[in-house]
Amino acid sequence: MLAAVVLHLISVIIVTIPSYINLPPLMAEGDLGAVYITVFVHGIIGILTTALAVWIVTSWHLRQSLKYCAPKKNAMRATLILWVLMVIPVILLGVV
Repeated sequence: MLAAVVLHLISVIIVTIPSYINLPPLMAEGDLGAVYITVFVHGIIGILTTALAVWIVTSWHLRQSLKYCAPKKNAMRATLILWVLMVIPVILLGVV
């Protein structure tokens, strides 16, 4: 889980943040209302998902025992649901 979260954070830093920084000039060039809303929703849900994943991993303190994992079951489910909701706008944006 730690490796997955670290790789995700690296991809956010390398890909997502620069993409969001370049978004306002693109918006000024044309009417991309649906695209802008989709990207905005993706970004908000993505921030929540990433924060929750980081919290889950840091709360385990790299322990080997599963007894620290089980109490986080509801948080892990919420993270999965948020992640799926985050991917849906990306799929829609790809189709549009």
